[in-house]
Amino acid sequence: MTTYRPLLLRVKAAYDPVLRDAAASTYDNVHLRGELARAPAELAVAVEEAHNAAEAVAAGMLRELEEKLASAEAEAEEVGSRALDTRAEREARDAEDQLSRFQRSSASARREVEQLTAANRRAQAELLAASSWARLRRPVGAGAAAPAPVPAAGEPGV
Repeated sequence: MTTYRPLLLRVKAAYDPVLRDAAASTYDNVHLRGELARAPAELAVAVEEAHNAAEAVAAGMLRELEEKLASAEAEAEEVGSRALDTRAEREARDAEDQLSRFQRSSASARREVEQLTAANRRAQAELLAASSWARLRRPVGAGAAAPAPVPAAGEPGV
């Protein structure tokens, strides 16, 4: 055995690194095959997590947009009701102004009617005073409201 020992040591020295590399390659191969076997499951988990995260973000954004929409609708409704209120207030103010003008016009017309009525009475009194009837004697007593008789032709008026 001693005669082959240097040869066997050289063969061993030549084969040991190759055998170590082969063992390491086998270990790497087994390890990579295990990783490849787990990869679809890990990918499915990662996809599911990403999907859930995206749904959560989308749900949050949807809630935020719904809140903004509700806020904008409420604001639009408030602005619309304020516009209606402002319009109604303006119409009420215009109606009050018109009523005030009509009342002033009515009061002015009443004063004018009173003045014209008074002027008409004065004119009637002046006409009556200037007429021939004004010189007639009026009866006193129960029949005072009856007009005096018209004098006959040729009789002087009393």
